[in-house]
Amino acid sequence: MADTIVITASLRIEASPDYVRAQYRDIDHHIRNNVHPSIAFAWQPCGPGERKVKTEFRILGVPQFDVAMLEDAPDGVFVIRYVEGTNAGMVVTHEFVPLDGGKATDVRLRASAPSTLARKILGPLFALGAGQVLKKALHEDKADIEKKTFAPGRAAGNVARAVQPLEHVTDPEAARAVVAAACLVTTADGILDDAERSVVGAIAKKLDVDQTWRGARAGRCGGRRVARGGGGGAREPRDVVGRAGDAARDRRGGGRGRCGAGDDRRGRGQRADECVTVQPPSCALSTFNRSHASPAPALHASA
Repeated sequence: MADTIVITASLRIEASPDYVRAQYRDIDHHIRNNVHPSIAFAWQPCGPGERKVKTEFRILGVPQFDVAMLEDAPDGVFVIRYVEGTNAGMVVTHEFVPLDGGKATDVRLRASAPSTLARKILGPLFALGAGQVLKKALHEDKADIEKKTFAPGRAAGNVARAVQPLEHVTDPEAARAVVAAACLVTTADGILDDAERSVVGAIAKKLDVDQTWRGARAGRCGGRRVARGGGGGAREPRDVVGRAGDAARDRRGGGRGRCGAGDDRRGRGQRADECVTVQPPSCALSTFNRSHASPAPALHASA
């Protein structure tokens, strides 16, 4: 038998490739909306430019886990590379092929699994079971995507309600400190996405923090502008998002999910109006301009 077992599956989804890809990569969306009820997700610490996630699940009632690196290939393919756990050594690729002029997407999954002794003993039963897992995941994502409730680059929850208490902050210095603290919170874990940027923009707008002050702080921190990333959605003006510093350049992942979303073992994240995080102000504005999104559920079939 070959050293690698290859399993494939595909499914048509009625949405554009960009929209589908963004949903697959947005793990926080999967957490908040419980897209895959049998899987619990949690972000893991990792190095600059890396994203790592841990998943917990059960096989025949026995608890299992995987730790995987999440990668974006230059051709737009999304890659999950398993480094620890039940499926260590497996690689799953997600290809998003446009259909009907880009109105729909053919999502093609390809799993390459090391041919371990146990898998050799199971033979075609392993491939059959793994294929069913891939198909189940495809259908769960299809159901979520075609509801059209996923909004790339936007925070979940009632943001206006979350920032409403800020109307009591009338001191300009206090307002600036709040915005600086908000920027620090979003940059502290090295994960900067469009949803966070939009919320900080809403905070700055509510407090009427002007561009002059923001620019001065960014200049003092020695920040350098880099291109924005992310999965689409509306972008905030430059006077809100500030400059990006070298400390945040290409740093994607590690640490905790925002508002504890990534650490909730039940896989249920909090919404924007359910939590408030306060940290001391710093030069975080200079690093506030880099985005990340998150992965689709991984393959959970092994033997």
